[in-house]
Amino acid sequence: MCHPSDQSGPIPKEIGRIFNLWELQLQHNILINGSIPKEIGNKTSLSYLRLSNNTLSGPIPSAIGNMSELDYLVLPHNKLIGEIPSSICDLRLLTLLHLADNHLEGQIPKCLGNFNSSLLALNLGQNQITALQSTFAKGCSLQSLILYGNKLEGITHSLINCQRLESIDFGDNEIRGAFPFWMEAFPQLRVLVLRSNKLNGTMLEASKTEHPFPKLQVLYISRNAFVGYLPDRYFKNCEGMIDAKDNLTRVGKDGLQTYLDLGVILKGLDQELKRLLDTFTMIDLSSNRFSGNIPVSIGNLNSLRYLNLSNNTLTGEIPVSLGNISISNTLIGYSNSKMKRRNTAKATIRGR
Repeated sequence: MCHPSDQSGPIPKEIGRIFNLWELQLQHNILINGSIPKEIGNKTSLSYLRLSNNTLSGPIPSAIGNMSELDYLVLPHNKLIGEIPSSICDLRLLTLLHLADNHLEGQIPKCLGNFNSSLLALNLGQNQITALQSTFAKGCSLQSLILYGNKLEGITHSLINCQRLESIDFGDNEIRGAFPFWMEAFPQLRVLVLRSNKLNGTMLEASKTEHPFPKLQVLYISRNAFVGYLPDRYFKNCEGMIDAKDNLTRVGKDGLQTYLDLGVILKGLDQELKRLLDTFTMIDLSSNRFSGNIPVSIGNLNSLRYLNLSNNTLTGEIPVSLGNISISNTLIGYSNSKMKRRNTAKATIRGR
């Protein structure tokens, strides 16, 4: 184990000569710079490599694929460039791949979808990645997929093979087309973030799933171009927002939640959730083109804590059923100028 705190300058090439090293952490030190030496690939016994929050630059060396015992590869918040080397797919024991907030570009290696049993969490947010063309095979064990803040234009349908997914974040990309209705079939999905993309059309497609999104507790699709009525069937079936219990996700229990950034905007401020409790529930459909009335069924979501329907063209009255839920922060009226407020509604309903 190595946790030096006074390291400055480049990581020395001699690090490849240290024997019996199974953990290396060099983090939160702006004095650590330069490129990652290819000699680090000689550390075949290393199971934990964390070089986060430094000023490392250059590409990720392909020799990193030689580290056959690596379990955690954590390199976020640096200045790494280039494409993700396909040699990463040789890390057959990899559980966590965290490369967020760098300058990585190009396509995600297709072979990443072949991690059937080991890879649980993939965080590549805040880079310049243009395509996720990996074909995820049946038996995929992925639980968390974080790809916010890239240049993606689509979502691979092969993700349907990752039935253990609990959180998906494709926010702040350039994804076009219709809402991915096929995601309704994910039995464990708790977080779906698609905000700030170019998605359009209605959310009223006839469902092929009897109970869509049964465990969903965060639906965050603001700043797209959805039209038509609000998705009533989701309000009727999201059991994760009806009876929330104060437990951590499985990913959190496995100790990975620290590395999975979930960015949300509450009260106009970007906030990051380091832990996702079952009691945090949120629906944000703001800044779209939804029309019509707010469905009465939204009052079924007893555990809903945050609701934002602002900047749409909703009409009619705010349903009395909202008084059944203990919403702590609600934005409905802003830019829904034709909506009427009922005095009998007990929920906290306010403009911006």
